[in-house]
Amino acid sequence: MLVSTAHAADTTLTLACKGTSTFKVKGTTKTEPLQIGIVVDLANRTIRGLLLDTSETVPINDFTDLSIEFGVAFPSGSLSASMYGSLDRVTGDYSATEFYRNGASVEYSMKCRPAQRMF
Repeated sequence: MLVSTAHAADTTLTLACKGTSTFKVKGTTKTEPLQIGIVVDLANRTIRGLLLDTSETVPINDFTDLSIEFGVAFPSGSLSASMYGSLDRVTGDYSATEFYRNGASVEYSMKCRPAQRMF
C-alpha cells in the first residue's frame, strides 16, 4: 500500500502559478497579474485549474520528464474556441494561449512551483 501511495503522489502535481494574462482583441492589449493553482494528473492525462471553471479539465497531449504539452478544442457552443500551451517541468515556466470565437485571445505567462498544503 505504501508503494501505491507514493506512486499516486508522483503522478499528481499540485502547483501554484504566478504571472500575467494578456488579453488581445481588435488591436487592444491589456495585461493583468494572475495567480492560479493547478492540478496536473499525469495518470489521467489532465490538468485542472486552467480555465475559469476550475472543475473543467484540459487534456494533456504529451508529457516527458522535461515538459507537459496540453490543449483542447472546445465545443462549438462555448465562448472559447481552443486553448494550447506547455509547462516546463524543470524551470516551472508555463505558457498558454486561449483563443475565443470572436477573434480575441488571452496569453498566459507564469512561473509555477510545487504548492504546499496549508492543512
